[in-house]
Order: sequence, then structure tokens, then C-alpha cells
Amino acid sequence: MPLNPDAIGEKTDPIPFEWTDRDTLLYAIGVGAGTDDLAFTTENSHEIEQQVLPTYAVIACSAFPAALKIGTFNFSMLLHGSQEIRLHRPLPPAGKLTVVSEVADIQDKGEGKNAVVMLKGIGTDPATGEVVAETLPPW
Repeated sequence: MPLNPDAIGEKTDPIPFEWTDRDTLLYAIGVGAGTDDLAFTTENSHEIEQQVLPTYAVIACSAFPAALKIGTFNFSMLLHGSQEIRLHRPLPPAGKLTVVSEVADIQDKGEGKNAVVMLKGIGTDPATGEVVAETLPPW
């Protein structure tokens, strides 16, 4: 399973990502939001404006496409260790991002051993180019 250390810094082409208010509602319910969290789980409660859980950035701003740039490896051996998100502004209930993923670092532990691969995703507003959200390795 050869990894390519030269892949560090490699980026994907921009990938559009679009979501609806239904997507963010279902996400909130899927991660355990309930009746105490109406701002995240309903769009039609009186005087409650729909909000999006900040962790939806993990879905909207995926760094995983950059994994295709690191070389060949057995995807069944992949373990997601940890991830950090950075929001530059709240995500809207429905919206669009343009996402570029990057290979941030590769720490190959040697032949027949594991490796640590750190991927980064940057989501920008397609209308303005402004960064909205990032998913990062836990440096």
C-alpha cells in the first residue's frame, strides 16, 4: 500500500455542494437533536427561526476527496481518528458551497505499519469566494 509523500499540498478541483433545509433538519434529528432543540429540528415553529448545527460543516465541507491523491491503500483499513471544524459564519438552513480538499500532511509509519493522513476541506461561498467553513486535522 504505497503512499505518496509528494501528495502533501495537493488539492482537488473545486467541488460544488448544495443542501436544503430538509437536509439540515434531518441531520439534526440524526445526531440526536430533539424537542428541546426546535431551532434545529423544525422550520415552522412560531417565532423560531431555523438554525443549522455547526457540525453540519463536516458534511458540507468534506475533506475526503483529497484521499484519492495520497496513493493506493486499502479503504477497508481506513480509520477516521478526529476532525476539527472552523466556521467563519453560521451555515444557512439551505445553501451552496464550493469545496476544495487538500492533503495537509502524511505521516507514514513505515512498511507494513499504519500512516496518519491529515486532510483539509475549505468551503467558500460560490457567489463571493468568501470562506464559510473549514474542516481541519487536529493540529
